[in-house]
Amino acid sequence: AAVLLHPPQPRQALRFAICTGGDTDPIAAMTGALCGATGGAGNPPGRWTRRLEASARMSTLATTLARLSRGPGRAPDRQVP
Repeated sequence: AAVLLHPPQPRQALRFAICTGGDTDPIAAMTGALCGATGGAGNPPGRWTRRLEASARMSTLATTLARLSRGPGRAPDRQVP
């Protein structure tokens, strides 16, 4: 519901998810995942992603996964460690 109410605004969607009460950790995590899936990698503010542990590695893995999802012939030349 949070993503549908605030589609292009991850901050507002996450705030809404957290303020619902109850077990907010998984609710906020799923909201963040849906915001990323619908809005793309540029959706979360850079200041958020820079603070994440292993953000560079996650970005590399996400890029590799996106390339692989396009099918054979577009896969990266090397495996990501």
